[in-house]
Amino acid sequence: MRHYHYLFWFMYPVIRGARTTSQPATCDSAEDDDYADLIDLGVGYPSPDLLPLDLMKKASDTFFQDAMEDDLNYGDYPGDDRYLDSLANFLTKHYGVKADPENLFLSSGNSQALDFICANMAKPGDTILVEEPTYFLAYRIFRDNHLNIEGVPMDKDGMIMEALEEKIKLHKPTLLYTIPVFHNPSGQTLSDERRKKLIELSQKYNFYIIADEVYQMLNYYEEPPRAMGTMIESGKVIS
Repeated sequence: MRHYHYLFWFMYPVIRGARTTSQPATCDSAEDDDYADLIDLGVGYPSPDLLPLDLMKKASDTFFQDAMEDDLNYGDYPGDDRYLDSLANFLTKHYGVKADPENLFLSSGNSQALDFICANMAKPGDTILVEEPTYFLAYRIFRDNHLNIEGVPMDKDGMIMEALEEKIKLHKPTLLYTIPVFHNPSGQTLSDERRKKLIELSQKYNFYIIADEVYQMLNYYEEPPRAMGTMIESGKVIS
């Protein structure tokens, strides 16, 4: 039996026609030269020179050399087994902990995954706790699923556990959404000690942790604490 609801991996599609320049969306053609060297931090587009076009072409050619007709049909619900096997090997290498393909579930991005979790693991009127502040697009998804949203304050080490436990006792949440590494928008990283405490609280008060770990492998200097996606044995983490 699959237990894929414990560990998500987000696959972000590259949409043909999406704006890929560093110029802000508000500038017009007459002002393009003024913004040529501007890096717009208001959006999450990667730099075009980081997009592996040649690698994707090579991978596509390799895939279609042995492809069958059914490979172009609807796939397995959690994702293609071959892809999940490759992804498990990738995560094992970079996380330093064995990743099981049976615990992986492919989504088309953060938004779809969050909506799926809210729809399947909570009901209208339930409470979700979030860091204050948090990723602005998550609010809309939680509201669309008719969840009550309660914020938890942060400091330099991430979410404050004492304040969190007070919120838990008061609101009895079903879910908690966190960006534990290089938090958006604050940039803070949840300390290892607090991660362990968060797991303890989730087990004690019976709620699920949604760990949005999109930046886990994007460190410049010190390695962040181990990913919460390596802690799924607790039965309370979705990463």
